[in-house]
Parts: sequence; structure tokens; C-alpha cells
Amino acid sequence: MARTVFLFLLVSALLGCSKGKLQAGQGAASASVLINTSNTTATPPNDEVIDFELTITGATLSGGSNPSILTAATPVEFIHQQGAFHPLALLTVPNGTYTGITLNVSNATVVVVDPSSKAVTPLTPVLASAIVNVPFASPVVVSGTPLVINLSLDLASSLTFNGTGANLTPLFNVTSSAVAPTASQDEDTGEVDAAGIVTAISGTGFTLQPTNTGQTLIFATDGNTQFKDGIASLGQVATGMIVSVHALSQTDGSLLASSVESETVSAAGQQLEGLITSVTGAPVTSLGITTQTAVATTAANAPVTGSTLTVPLTSSTQFSVESSHIPGPFPAFDAAS
Repeated sequence: MARTVFLFLLVSALLGCSKGKLQAGQGAASASVLINTSNTTATPPNDEVIDFELTITGATLSGGSNPSILTAATPVEFIHQQGAFHPLALLTVPNGTYTGITLNVSNATVVVVDPSSKAVTPLTPVLASAIVNVPFASPVVVSGTPLVINLSLDLASSLTFNGTGANLTPLFNVTSSAVAPTASQDEDTGEVDAAGIVTAISGTGFTLQPTNTGQTLIFATDGNTQFKDGIASLGQVATGMIVSVHALSQTDGSLLASSVESETVSAAGQQLEGLITSVTGAPVTSLGITTQTAVATTAANAPVTGSTLTVPLTSSTQFSVESSHIPGPFPAFDAAS
């Protein structure tokens, strides 16, 4: 089991990007394109929603040869992406002019929590359509230079309630830009934060299977990469290990890890992200966490998103606040608070 219970402080923000036509430099016949997803709705439809997930079974760009941008079905949970962009895919796209993205979606999940009783209740979702067309405000021209395309779910416009059910008409806003210089990158211009299972290791990098995409990501490392929490170098990273990675996009679109952090203290473990929906004891001896994302060293053991798990705490449990670039100070977060 993961040795740390995380409290994630998420701040909603509308992150601006250029929406104009992108005309990149000539030369290469294709370019690296990073596709991100996020939930950046300014007004949530209901503060009681604690889990909103869609499985994206397919995605293609509209234009050129209509290239696919997914290699596998991908469940994406959007509540934990409030105000933050997460990588969906990093791929090579042929040069051309693209006018939008077509998504195939299924298996929606909506979970709410009662503010008084704290009862966690899954709703019955009804998708308006299995196909979601996402037009670009202006055509995106791929022409040799790495780009970032951000898909932001407008949750307030996508979700309505119907008694014990939820009607879903997914609506996305799209922004796009060239990859920014490394010194000024944000999550919507090339910076990447990802957590998952290490699936392969090379001489200078490793491959990660993140929790929120069906596709793997390849990270390079160098002498400036920081290794944390039980790993001091790439040589101590092993396949099957759960790690969190912070990386920046390079001028060719590849990802260079600036930090790699181990998330388990043994060969068998889990990393959970979600909302604390119950506590037992004072000081607390166990937590009930409704999961928004989950990854396990043995993939079959990963809990289902939207399920509630009881996590026991011990005297050796460590508490920390993931600041996500938000300056402190923060309120106390420990067994007593």
C-alpha cells in the first residue's frame, strides 16, 4: 500500500493559450503533438459531484489522413483534473491542416456525495451520443514544429441531473499553441506531470504507463534529473515500480524528466487520488477515500475509479501536501487534523 496519503489542493484556473492558426516552420514531414485533457469549467454544475469519468475509446484528428491519436481505450476522470492539464497522448502527426477532433466515448461514471450524510452515491449516466465532435476555433496547421492541443471539458454545460440519473452531453473547449521554451512552460504549453507504472527502462530513460491514458509516455533523463523517495538514480528505477514524473517538452517534442519520485516503499503497492469521504478515530486511524485515479504495481489489483476504499493509518504513515506550484502556507494535514 502506498506509504503516503495525499491531500491535493486544486485551484480552478482558466489557462490562456493562443487560439489562432499555427503555422510552424517548414522542413519535417510531421511534428510531435502533445494532447492534454482538463476540466476548467468556471462554474461546477454541482459541488456534490466527486467523480466524473468518460472512457475515450477512439479519437481522430479531422483533416489530412484523419490520423488516430489514441492507441487504446482510455478512461479519463475529470474532477481531479480541475484546473490542471494531464497528458492524453504524445504522438507524431503528419503535416496538414486540422479542423477538429472526433472522440468516441462510452462507460460514463458519475458519483456524488451528500453534503449532510456524506453518503457516496453513484448515479445512472445516460450519454446523449457515443460520438463527440470537437471543432477547433481556428484550423491548426501541423508543419514540423512541436505543438500542444488542450481539450478542456466544460462540465457545467455537459452534465444535468435527473433524479437518480445524470444526462451527459460532453462539451469541450480547445486551445492550442506551439511548445513554449522550457524556462516558461506550463501544463498547457509543454510541461507534463504524470504518475503510473514503469514498463521499460533504457540506458538513459524509461517508459511509463500513466493512470489517465491508454498510451505509454517515454521520458529521457540527464544529469539534472532529480530522483526522490528511495531512488537516487535511474539505475534504481525498476519495471513495475509506481513513480510520479515531472517533465518538460524539448524542442523536438520529446519529454525530459526533471524529477522522478517513487510512490511505494515495497514491490507491491498502490497510489490513490481522490476525496476523503469518511474518517475513523481521533486521531484518525483510517480514511475512506472515494477514488478518482488509482494505480497498482499489479494492475489487476487497482481499485475501480469511483469506488470507496478504507485506508488504515499507522504510526509510520507520512502526510504531505502536494502544492501543484501553489505557494503556502497550508493548513495542517495529519492524523490529528
